[in-house]
Amino acid sequence: MQLGWTWMLAGASLLTGCGGGVCISIGPGGCGPADVFVEVDLVVDPKSVAVGSAATLSWATRHAASCTASGAWSGPKPVSGTQVVIPRAAGTARYQLTCVDASGDVWTRGEAVAELLVTL
Repeated sequence: MQLGWTWMLAGASLLTGCGGGVCISIGPGGCGPADVFVEVDLVVDPKSVAVGSAATLSWATRHAASCTASGAWSGPKPVSGTQVVIPRAAGTARYQLTCVDASGDVWTRGEAVAELLVTL
């Protein structure tokens, strides 16, 4: 089961669709089939662990050239992969992954967030 969300950014008027996420368009053209957005899927398994226990983050992207992690993890990440995480404190660990295409254009970036419930 996937825990997380995906969004894509392209400007200023809210529309739905555009690659399975939310498309925000700037200008009169809107979002169309020719628009290419970076898509990011991020999953944590299991969804809940005890402090000091392992969970696995898995991610995949479409149209991405590079990715950066933030939140409970950090640094550059490959455009697809897995990583074992071992949370050290109780609460909700929030893992965020932001990816861009080869142009690095902020308007076509993709982002996903997964949350892990960490119990005592």
